[in-house]
Amino acid sequence: MTDELIREVNEAMKVDRAKQVWNTHGKSVISLAVVAILLIGGFSYWQHQQQATNEQWTTDLLAARVAFKAGDLEEAKKIYETLAKNSQGAQRQMAGLWLAKTQLRLANQEGVLSALDDVIKSDAKKEQSAFVVMACLQALALAPEDARFQGCLPQASGAALKPLADEHRAVMLMAKGDYKAAQKALPQGVLPPAQQARVDDMLSYLASKNTHDE
Repeated sequence: MTDELIREVNEAMKVDRAKQVWNTHGKSVISLAVVAILLIGGFSYWQHQQQATNEQWTTDLLAARVAFKAGDLEEAKKIYETLAKNSQGAQRQMAGLWLAKTQLRLANQEGVLSALDDVIKSDAKKEQSAFVVMACLQALALAPEDARFQGCLPQASGAALKPLADEHRAVMLMAKGDYKAAQKALPQGVLPPAQQARVDDMLSYLASKNTHDE
């Protein structure tokens, strides 16, 4: 009888403690559970939206490419402009490069340069992706004296795309007739075979020009 009474008292105390804990922390537990559910639901919704956005971006890009190939350049330009305006990161840069190519087909050089400038400006962190370097190369080829594009190519010695940028600088200097500066600007070190062949050809040509000038 005594043992049974003790068990009943213990059970009653446990229930009483549980009630006290619930009264003290119950609302917080419910709030945390609600927040967790909202976070999980919100993340799932965000993933779904991202997937839908990426799928729509790809669909629009393909539509622009079809229009471009069909010669409907105004339609392609319209789509690329929208994609570049509403996208971020690599998607914005890719759309910008295609917009520049479309503007070039439309013989709108300022439109080309504006699109390339937008690609370069999108690189706020100065990461100089391949898309950004490509935009710099194309812009400088069209407008080497344009202040918007001065210094946009990779400068750091360890930059992966610096050899390509150096080669382009050398070509620009050759076009100006500054052969000594062009020879100094050529990339150094181990290069891919195709680029090394181009650099060797330029070195031979520049050596003959510099020797002749002397």
